[in-house]
Amino acid sequence: MQKGDNLNYRMNGTKCALTMKDLFVGKTVIVGIGNILHGDDGLGPYLVDRLKKRIVVPCINAECSLDRYIGKIAREDPDTVVLVDAVHLNEKPGSVEILEPEELVDTRTSTHDLTPSSTVEILKQVITGEVYLLGIQPACVRLGAKISRRVKKAIRRLERRIVK
Repeated sequence: MQKGDNLNYRMNGTKCALTMKDLFVGKTVIVGIGNILHGDDGLGPYLVDRLKKRIVVPCINAECSLDRYIGKIAREDPDTVVLVDAVHLNEKPGSVEILEPEELVDTRTSTHDLTPSSTVEILKQVITGEVYLLGIQPACVRLGAKISRRVKKAIRRLERRIVK
């Protein structure tokens, strides 16, 4: 990885740097979560749809129905599951952080039913691998809005780093 490829990684309230290589360990499944009708909340599905065309890693567009895809994720028998979702990080729109399950409690900003912590609990019951949330700070999650310019730029930057 090149200099500048680090992402903020938060565990127990402490931030440190982590590279994509650190995150994508073993067999990885990337899952996009979010409502495509609510602007930046659709960033997870937007990213995985772009990645499907460029990488061989399983990319699942779960949109608002992650519970319908838990069996599919489990059948992949992943070492790592990376959930991509809009998350309120108290940062600038487009900011990206990798969160551990313990960090998910108070970071939810979305329009779908399951909170990230509930999702992780369900996934942990059916897989033995690690689960991370790749959270991106949204700018606008209003019904009918499009993905904002700043968030789209962050997604494209992430896509390039994942494809490397």
